[in-house]
Amino acid sequence: MARINLRLGAAWAATAVLLALCLWPKPWMPVSEGSHGGLPNTDKLAHFAMFGTLVSTWMWSAPLTARHWARRTVVLVAAAALAVSTELTQGLPAIARDPDVYDALADFAGAIAGVALASATPAGRRTGNEIPPS
Repeated sequence: MARINLRLGAAWAATAVLLALCLWPKPWMPVSEGSHGGLPNTDKLAHFAMFGTLVSTWMWSAPLTARHWARRTVVLVAAAALAVSTELTQGLPAIARDPDVYDALADFAGAIAGVALASATPAGRRTGNEIPPS
């Protein structure tokens, strides 16, 4: 039970970090959006990685059940909603960021990769019936 609580806590922490990074007001940012280190569109890689991490932590947060496909669906729908809502929120004057449909697409691509990663790893395939190590 403690492992599940720890994994659930990690998933909520990943969500909080992602929201903070996506909704950080532009005046507080040390670099401009869209390019880092002189390379254009590197922010898309950051979006992909953030959402991949977020989704994989949520997929690992609970043991598999017979309805594993339902969890995948719920997590992907929630990630898509989060991707769209964070991009729309970035357009608010208080945030003053640049909403971008390609950021949302990179977010969703990362979410799909996160589900694939979680499903392909032993932690993503655990059922909760394993014998704990002694």
